[in-house]
Amino acid sequence: MNRVITAHGLRPVIDRVFPFEEAPAAASYMANGAHFGKIIISH
Repeated sequence: MNRVITAHGLRPVIDRVFPFEEAPAAASYMANGAHFGKIIISH
């Protein structure tokens, strides 16, 4: 699988980035189910 990802340049779709302080909001956003892609919590 890693070879295919590397060969074809596949990247995850990032929907939204939340700061660590907003982790509860990120969890709510994910639970809502309206996201398309990954939800990132940064530090």
